[in-house]
Amino acid sequence: METILPSLVQRGCVAILPFVLILAGPAHSQNDSSNTIDFRSDRWDCTSAVVSDYLGRTAVAGSAVLMDPGFRDGVIEVDMAVTGAPDYPGILFRTQSIDDCERVYFRPHRAGRYPDALQYTPSFRGVSGWQLYSGPGYTAPVALPPGQWIHVRLEFSGAQARVFVGDAQAPSLVVDHLAREPAAGGIALLAATGGSSFFSNFRCHPDDSLVFDPPRPVDIPPGMIRRWEISQVFKLARLDPERPYSEQSIGSVSWTPIEAEQAGRIDFCRWVARPQGEQSMPDAVFARTTIHARKDEVRPIIFGYSDAVSFFLNGRLLYSGQSAYRQRDPSFLGIMGLFDELYLPLKKGDNELVACVAEAFGGWGFICQDGSAILQAEGVRTVNETPREFNTPESAAWDPVRKVFYVSNYDPGNESKADGGQFLSRLGPDGRVRDARWIGGLANPTGLAVRGDTLCVVERMGLAMIDLSEDRIARRVPIPAGQFLNDIALDSAGAAYVTDSGAATIHRVSGRTCEAWLTSRLLAQVNGICVSGDSLLVGCSADARIRSVQLATKALRNVATLSPGSIDGLCADGRDDILFSHVEGRVYRISAKGSIEKILDLTTQGTGCADFGFAPESGTLVIPTFQDGRVLTYQL
Repeated sequence: METILPSLVQRGCVAILPFVLILAGPAHSQNDSSNTIDFRSDRWDCTSAVVSDYLGRTAVAGSAVLMDPGFRDGVIEVDMAVTGAPDYPGILFRTQSIDDCERVYFRPHRAGRYPDALQYTPSFRGVSGWQLYSGPGYTAPVALPPGQWIHVRLEFSGAQARVFVGDAQAPSLVVDHLAREPAAGGIALLAATGGSSFFSNFRCHPDDSLVFDPPRPVDIPPGMIRRWEISQVFKLARLDPERPYSEQSIGSVSWTPIEAEQAGRIDFCRWVARPQGEQSMPDAVFARTTIHARKDEVRPIIFGYSDAVSFFLNGRLLYSGQSAYRQRDPSFLGIMGLFDELYLPLKKGDNELVACVAEAFGGWGFICQDGSAILQAEGVRTVNETPREFNTPESAAWDPVRKVFYVSNYDPGNESKADGGQFLSRLGPDGRVRDARWIGGLANPTGLAVRGDTLCVVERMGLAMIDLSEDRIARRVPIPAGQFLNDIALDSAGAAYVTDSGAATIHRVSGRTCEAWLTSRLLAQVNGICVSGDSLLVGCSADARIRSVQLATKALRNVATLSPGSIDGLCADGRDDILFSHVEGRVYRISAKGSIEKILDLTTQGTGCADFGFAPESGTLVIPTFQDGRVLTYQL
C-alpha cells in the first residue's frame, strides 16, 4: 500500500518562522496607559527588530520585546501599517518563555478575501497551533487597507479576549476560550523585518475591571473519543508508517494517558515537546485507544489531523493520509477538522485503534469521533422518519385547528429566482405525509406561520397568503426592500414580522402594507423568530445570540449566548422554555432559568435540523432536514 506520510520528509516540509525572546514578568505594570512607549527607549529590546521612520512616525518592524513587567489582564494598543505583502504581524501576550504564550496576528495578504485575516493561536512548547485553532472564536475577516496606520486594541481578561480593529465599535474577533491557563506574562510585537509590516504608537496597561459578555458555551459533539494514551516523540524518518508500533525498530514505547478537550481536540504539544523545536524535520507520536464492540460490526469514525496520519486497527494498517500545509494544493492550509471518515471492521470485544500522527509545522493535533453516535436526550422519543421524498424541506408549522403540519420545499440551486416552481407539503399530526405536493406555485418558500384560516408563507420577494379553507394562494404582499427574507412570526393583532438574513432587518407586514420595522447590527444574520409575551425572540447567527425585541419600544436585549452555529428554528414551547435549532443538525432547549440543554444532535449523520414545527399540545416536534430530503418527527 502506498503511503503519503514519508512525503513530509522527502519534500522537506519545514517552515522558517521568526523567533522572539520573551521576558515574562509579574502581574503588575507601572506603564501609564495615556503615554506611548517610544521604540527607541531602553524599555524595548529591539535586538531582532529595525526601528525607523515610516509614514511620518517612529515605527518598528521585526521582533520587539517590551522589557517592562507584564500582566495577566489588561489592554494593549498599537497602530499597525501593512503593505499587503505576505506577513504575519501580531501581538504576543501572557508570554512565559520563548515557547509558551498567547498570540493574535494578522494576514494582510488575505484581508478582504478570506475569513482568517485575523487569528488567535496559543503556543505550547514552541509550537504555534494555528492549524488546530481555526473558525468561530479563533479566526475572523478584517479589512487592512495598505499604506495607512490602523489602530489595533487587544483586551484580555481571564479566559477571554477581544480584538478591535480600526474605528470599529464592535470587536473584529472575540475569543471566548483562550487555550492556555490565565497567567501573568510578558508582551512582544512580532513581524518580519523586510518592510512589509510596521508598528507605531504602542501603549499598554493592566486592567482587572474589563467586562465581557458571557462566553459562548463549548459544543460537545456526540461520540467524541477523548481517552487516549500517547507515546514519546520519534523522528518520522526513523519510522515506517506502514507498520504498527510493535513492529518498529524504535525500542520500547512508553505510554502516557491523556484526555482530549471536551470538544475532542487533542493538541499534542500540551504533553510532548518536539526535540529540536518547530524548525526541525517532522516528528511523530503514536496514540492508542480501545474501542469495545458488542458484536462483529463495521463502525465509522470521523477524524481530523495535522499534519499526517496512519491508522491501525488490531495491528492492521487501514488508512494513511496527509493534510500538511500546501501539500494537497498550493493554497491548502491544512486546517484540522472532522473532514475525513474511515470504516473500522471491529471484532466482538475490545479492539485497539492506533494512530501515528506526524507534524511538520502549524500545530500538532488530532480529533476522532464515533461516526455512529447521535445524541437523543432522555425524554425525546422518535415518532416517524419520512423517506427522502422532499425537495430540500426548509420550514414546518403546526396548524392546531386542522391538526396538520405544513412543510415548505426550497430550491437551493435556485435561491435568488422567484420562478414559482416550488411547493408546500402537508403532514399528519404524527409526521406522516398526507400530501407530498399539496400547493404549488411558490417562489422558494421558507418560513411559515398559521393564524386561523390563513397560512403565511415567506417567499423571495414577499409573503404569500394561503386560504386554508380553500387550499389555494389567496393573495401576495410584496416586500420590496427584502434582501434574503427568511422566517416569520405573527403577533396577537395579526401583524407579521419577517426576518431578513441579508439585511440585518425585521420587516413588519400589516394588511397590505410593509415597513422595514427594525434594522440593527445586532440583527446580523437574523433568521429564526417567534412571539413570546410582549416581545419577539430572534436568533442571530453572526454572533450566536438569541435576543428579545420588545414590540412596543423595539428595545433589544440579549437572552442567551450560544455555541457557534446557524440558528434556524426558534419557538416558545408553551411551558416557559425556548426551543431552537442549528441547521447543522442540533436542537436545544433553553429553560426559564437560562440553562441550555442540547436535546438532539444528528451531525454525525449529516442530517440537518432546519426551521422546525412544534405542537405544544402534544409536544410533537417536526424537523425538516434540509439537504437530507426528509422530515423527522419526535415527541418531547
